[in-house]
Amino acid sequence: MPVNAAATSAASTVFGVGVLLADVGLVGFGVLAMRLSRWPTGWAALPLVLGLFQLLVVTPVSLALGFASAGSFAVIAIADLLTALVGVGLLRDPVADESRRAAQSQPA
Repeated sequence: MPVNAAATSAASTVFGVGVLLADVGLVGFGVLAMRLSRWPTGWAALPLVLGLFQLLVVTPVSLALGFASAGSFAVIAIADLLTALVGVGLLRDPVADESRRAAQSQPA
């Protein structure tokens, strides 16, 4: 089956716009998390750091070196670690802990 160049281009464009929107969302979430001060500062800064890292490091490296390069693999691996840390921060959320404890203490 031949590759449809128009469909490939459209899919790449949609993916690229989606990634940029997600990164901007992470930056906004990070700024909001730091302003609300619900998390310790280091944890609150993680979404901001991840969003900026994606925008300022991962995207330029991947575009300059290609997505299949060792450099791109390395920066994407770092971004994945930052994503995992954001997940740990969400699991450590004290409000979520209180909600879980309240749900567990209620009779069935």
